[in-house]
Amino acid sequence: MQKLETFPPSRRDYHREYMRKRRADPNFVRWAEKHPEVRKEIANRSYHKHKDDSGAKERRSRSQAKSRAKVKMEVFIHYGGDPPKCANCETDDVDVLTIDHIDGNGHQHRKEIGNKLGYLFYRWLRQNNFPPGYRVLCRNCNWLHYIGRI
Repeated sequence: MQKLETFPPSRRDYHREYMRKRRADPNFVRWAEKHPEVRKEIANRSYHKHKDDSGAKERRSRSQAKSRAKVKMEVFIHYGGDPPKCANCETDDVDVLTIDHIDGNGHQHRKEIGNKLGYLFYRWLRQNNFPPGYRVLCRNCNWLHYIGRI
């Protein structure tokens, strides 16, 4: 059986779309609810079949890192321009950039949305169509904003 990563992009996209639709299919959902022991057995067989695949964890980790970096960059470009820059000092080193709550209500906002930090917060921003009230600052400027010096 061919691994999903080796499929051409069109076939890989087709497979992902097929699985998304299948999981949303009410008939499949009903079957899955009625047969949890069968689904567990299928998952167990798959686990034992692939548990010795030593490269799988590294491939999954690299794939997740790429995906997370893509979401982060998408958010930074939306709020900080292309290429993203600090709104205050205009540094463009992505490793030191961060998202700032313009009104300074970050602590309260994190409580409201479930304490999402880092990637989860970037994903939340994207899922909520990039709401206003945020900007890109470098960590130094963000700290200066927090203590009230800018």
